[in-house]
Amino acid sequence: FEVLGHTKKEIKEKFGHLFEAFEYGVPPHGGIASGLDRLLAVLLNEPNIREVMAFPKTGDNRDLMMDAPSDVSKEQLEELGLKIVKKKK
Repeated sequence: FEVLGHTKKEIKEKFGHLFEAFEYGVPPHGGIASGLDRLLAVLLNEPNIREVMAFPKTGDNRDLMMDAPSDVSKEQLEELGLKIVKKKK
């Protein structure tokens, strides 16, 4: 950010929320920067971005690499101290 001419104060004011969020970890990205798939699609003249995505999702939006979304086991709920409460109608 400093290379772009931002002061430390501007960085904290404008992007502080990002740095705070990243303190809790980053979303799964496989080490590939956001937007790289789009750049590759353009460079390769590929009309379908799914052909260049490192981790594409299926047609029903499932992630096969992470098996997500998936059911949560009772053991996982107990480990985290959580329980599922059905909503009253």
